[in-house]
Amino acid sequence: MNRTQLKNYAPQARRDFIQAMTDRAAYYGLTANKIEPVVERGDVAVMGGREFPRAVAQKRKALEDRIQRDGFDQTMESLAYTWFNRLVAIRYMELHGYLDHGYRVLSSRPATDTYEPRNDTELHGKKQKKVFFPCFFRVFPWPRNPPIRRACRTAGPET
Repeated sequence: MNRTQLKNYAPQARRDFIQAMTDRAAYYGLTANKIEPVVERGDVAVMGGREFPRAVAQKRKALEDRIQRDGFDQTMESLAYTWFNRLVAIRYMELHGYLDHGYRVLSSRPATDTYEPRNDTELHGKKQKKVFFPCFFRVFPWPRNPPIRRACRTAGPET
């Protein structure tokens, strides 16, 4: 196994995840230099000039407390590490068949499995002779479109 690519990728991925966490914290008014105040008005919380639901303010407060306790850089690195580990674990479970639903989000399927022909599938109350479901229907479930989700589930998980 050639580990050179992994050795080159890992440090850059770490920096990218830390930057993503830092950018997300800044979106909620938390930066290394300044913590924007939260103004709550009814069911809305205003942070950094943006309005959010009040529930977001409670989660932001917990993050703010952690930043006060551990420091901004350490908190961002810890969050980046946690998300990286979660994504690696999900990808591992996808590749090894530990997820019983069969959806793949972080790993690709073989090129031959990109489209699945489905016969006599009902969509929006209309009968179709043959329908092709791209694999992204399986990846991004449509909560308001149960016929497509049901049809994708009947295809079964892929190995």
